[in-house]
Amino acid sequence: MGNRFGRAFRYRPSAIDIAAPVENAPDIYVYENGRGVAVELQGLLTGPKRDVFDAIERAVSQLFPHIKRIHVPNDGGYSRLTFETDRSKEPILGSQESDGALLATFLYWRLYTAGPDLKICLEEPENGLHPYLMGNRFALLKQFAFSKEPPPVQILVATHSPYLLRVIHSHPKAFLNELRFVEFTPEAGTSVRRLTLYEAQHLWERFLEETTSALGS
Repeated sequence: MGNRFGRAFRYRPSAIDIAAPVENAPDIYVYENGRGVAVELQGLLTGPKRDVFDAIERAVSQLFPHIKRIHVPNDGGYSRLTFETDRSKEPILGSQESDGALLATFLYWRLYTAGPDLKICLEEPENGLHPYLMGNRFALLKQFAFSKEPPPVQILVATHSPYLLRVIHSHPKAFLNELRFVEFTPEAGTSVRRLTLYEAQHLWERFLEETTSALGS
């Protein structure tokens, strides 16, 4: 089954864990909260896949123009993210950068280093992102899910964000069949179902309002 379906990783990245210093080790593992990605980036920076690191750096800079370079210094056997920006003469620690920039760095690392046999499960990819930038985040996931070069990556997203859902709604033909509504009731337990065409075309705003209301209660 592993050979048929490949590998799957679930992530719910946390900015504080992405920014934390990580001990260099040959068997480093990036945890679901993103801790360890600094060592992986340092390996790309100093290894034969420098072009992948450069692609990640360019993508982060395009999304956050104040960031000019990503550095991963090795300090006493520990690696940590730092950023060269137009806001400071000296590189600043990752812990002093915005959550959105840290989460985007992690996400670009995972997508640019994923192969076609990898399934990526993302919990709440809207975290740390201003609603104004939801379209950028959706476009990023769509880019890698439907790309021809590099090969496409299968991405599973779980979200509570009505802002992200509204962005997805603007692409109904491509994504209607990909959406699933997960609901829990004490009587029936957890159920997973498709959105009906009627819900998608005529009741979408009501669906979003009810979802938001249910989350708030």
